[in-house]
Amino acid sequence: MSRAGIAMLNSTLASSAVTRRWLKPIAHTSNLVNDAGRPWIIYKSTLDQNPINPVIDVYTSYGSLGLYSSYLGLVPDYNVGFVILAADEVAAADLNVHVDVVADVLLPELEKAALSQAEYVYSGEYRSNNLTASLIIEDPDDLPGLSVSNITVGSTDIREELARLMGTSPSALSIRLYPTDLTEKISSGETRIAFRAVFQDQDAPIDAGTPTCVTWLSVDALNYNGKPLDLFIFNVTKETTSVEIPALNLEMTKRAK
Repeated sequence: MSRAGIAMLNSTLASSAVTRRWLKPIAHTSNLVNDAGRPWIIYKSTLDQNPINPVIDVYTSYGSLGLYSSYLGLVPDYNVGFVILAADEVAAADLNVHVDVVADVLLPELEKAALSQAEYVYSGEYRSNNLTASLIIEDPDDLPGLSVSNITVGSTDIREELARLMGTSPSALSIRLYPTDLTEKISSGETRIAFRAVFQDQDAPIDAGTPTCVTWLSVDALNYNGKPLDLFIFNVTKETTSVEIPALNLEMTKRAK
């Protein structure tokens, strides 16, 4: 079962496109922590939910025969999974409680590991080869995504220009990068990963207590040279990390800390 789960996550049983369609809910239920898939029973982990601990979907399938039970869980957000096999002397074991324990213990630790990896790979100062452009990505904080504190091209402060377009001050402008799950592996060992930036006026009135987020509607809203200003493409190898901003025709390499 472990091999089957790994094959599903690695898209070796079907193409990546088919796997992504497969690992999706097809219907919601009246229970906010359960969705239905084909053939998945989707458990939505909401432990200690806050902006940095989002809802995580666990795709599960389980069954029993006689005294034996099995449980398969896949977590595509972290590209991990788990298998539980059990036997009892009286009746098939109910493994739901075991899955709760796995989710409550495993998922927060996976989130910590993801934050640590994000800091190592992405955080730091980036500069172009001619040193006329620079970008600074801060270490992960208690908010989702990665914060961009500086983008400068020559004598132009891009943050100031973006703030002017949005009608706010540079100090109130938040720029945060979010991964899109669009990746491309190149034969040289390089991985290209697309991120999208969210530009937000922190001085704007907030929602009246409603747990909504509509910033995804602003994707591609700002364009320059016919290209979206919110598109950042990272090129990651074992040795270096660089970033492309297609709208500005820029490529910058992360400097050693």
